[in-house]
Amino acid sequence: MEPVNPNPTTSPLPPGCQFFPSEQQLILHYLTLKNTGDHLDPTSPNLIKDLDLYRFEPFNLPETARFLFGREGKRKQYYCFAPMPRVKRGRGEKRPAGCGFWRRSGSVKDIVGAGVQGVVVGTRKTFVFYLGELGKAAVRTKWVMYEYALVDQKMS
Repeated sequence: MEPVNPNPTTSPLPPGCQFFPSEQQLILHYLTLKNTGDHLDPTSPNLIKDLDLYRFEPFNLPETARFLFGREGKRKQYYCFAPMPRVKRGRGEKRPAGCGFWRRSGSVKDIVGAGVQGVVVGTRKTFVFYLGELGKAAVRTKWVMYEYALVDQKMS
């Protein structure tokens, strides 16, 4: 009988490697490749998967989106490409998900390209997950989601 691994992982990375990209790397590499279709290249590792994010509560996300980091891999981050839901845009932006909803928090942050002085290459919105119905009875959780988007401009 083979011993059972007490800490199973579905990470596509070899032992000792971590996936912890910077915001610039997320925008300039992964999101740009996804939008141009280059992520379909079999020689390029496709670490970030497509996921219908709004079908799940954050605590029930599939293992394929999870990456462990930190001491002994005790911290988790989830990365995925998700289709944009059709929702009201603006300050009070809310997106239903599972038994709750994601509510936008704070302002939109510009992501500036590394090595390119002052050139905005993307944006980041922050969302917080609330349990319950849309309304005043909802309970705020500690789950935070960052949504990254490319800026509509030519990058050389």
